[in-house]
Amino acid sequence: MLEKDVSLSIGQRIRRERIYLCLSQAELAEMVKTSTSSIQRWENDKTLPHLYHRKQLCTAFGKRVEEIFSYLIEDEYAMRNHPHRPTA
Repeated sequence: MLEKDVSLSIGQRIRRERIYLCLSQAELAEMVKTSTSSIQRWENDKTLPHLYHRKQLCTAFGKRVEEIFSYLIEDEYAMRNHPHRPTA
């Protein structure tokens, strides 16, 4: 099991888990039902996977969503649960 590293980006976490499992980008893409180019964009932090693919990635990696996407979840929670404060 890999140690947690909060300094890693989501793309770096996806790449680390894929390599740890000895999967190619094409193999991971097939497992999570997406394209190889999507895996490349995620790993290079060009885009983020949508919720469906986040769940598929975690299933493929044998991880909970919070283990890979923790700070993304925290940001989404904060945006939904804190009222917008009007500027003066």
